[in-house]
Amino acid sequence: MAIKLGVSGWAISGVYDPPFEEGLEQLGKLGFQGTELIVSSRNMMDEYFTEERCDKLRRQLDSYGMEVSEFVVYKDLLVGMSLLDKEKKEEAYRIFERGAQITKALGCGIINTVSHWIPGLQAPVPYPPSYVYPNVPGINLFEPKMVMTYPEFDWDELWDDYVDSVRTVCDIADQYGLKFALEGHPHVIVSHVDSFIRLYKEVGRKNLGMNYDTSMQGDQREYQPISLRKLGKKRLLHMHVRDSDSVACHQLPIGCGVYDWDGIITELKKMDFDGYLSLEYAKYADPIRWLTFSKRYLEEVIDRIYQ
Repeated sequence: MAIKLGVSGWAISGVYDPPFEEGLEQLGKLGFQGTELIVSSRNMMDEYFTEERCDKLRRQLDSYGMEVSEFVVYKDLLVGMSLLDKEKKEEAYRIFERGAQITKALGCGIINTVSHWIPGLQAPVPYPPSYVYPNVPGINLFEPKMVMTYPEFDWDELWDDYVDSVRTVCDIADQYGLKFALEGHPHVIVSHVDSFIRLYKEVGRKNLGMNYDTSMQGDQREYQPISLRKLGKKRLLHMHVRDSDSVACHQLPIGCGVYDWDGIITELKKMDFDGYLSLEYAKYADPIRWLTFSKRYLEEVIDRIYQ
């Protein structure tokens, strides 16, 4: 079976904060092949992900037969990529390079971040990409219309600048022998497969690819089998997988929502995808139960499609 099954390192705790060791021990017992790790602050980058710690984490994962499938640099650390401010952009590049060094130290080949939204975009919830329905969790007073605010901007200028930023971080990643996986969410600059394909062509770097999130694409009404066909193997580096009711909850266990998993796995088989499907859940009351459930469901579908 070419497809590998992974899980986010924050699936147990539900937060991005270290330490990760205890959660990784629990995940290691579930039989996953890989896990993702994340850095969400400068202090965490400098004080937790030391060379010694990275070596310790590698040895811990190796004892479970696991590896780091991708290393995530939280988008807020790299917000300068979307800004026209030269100093803030250069700072983002320095942070990205430190992330690349950590990725390499963890024995991982892929560094990831989520695409940024238009500077100044605001929604009724703190994280605009989660605003896909007027009454999503986090909204205190009901508003029947979806309403966001944003400052004046020139889209062509913003897009061209972001293309240049992505090209620069791809070149930084390449210096460390890494691939860069950009992840699309609703309302960001590179939100879906079509915008990513345009970005890919304009950036012109072979180590650029997409971290495809089934629910973030589903929130944009993408039918995953078709969008995966458009994306193709050369542009698909890694996947976040979870299910959805396609209305308000986009982190259901695999098989408990509306997504066509037979179709998704069939497309991955056709393109001979040999990367990771990584279960990404957060703040589950009983994460072990539902990670186990989702893993078994995926294994059953994969076994049936690949037989």
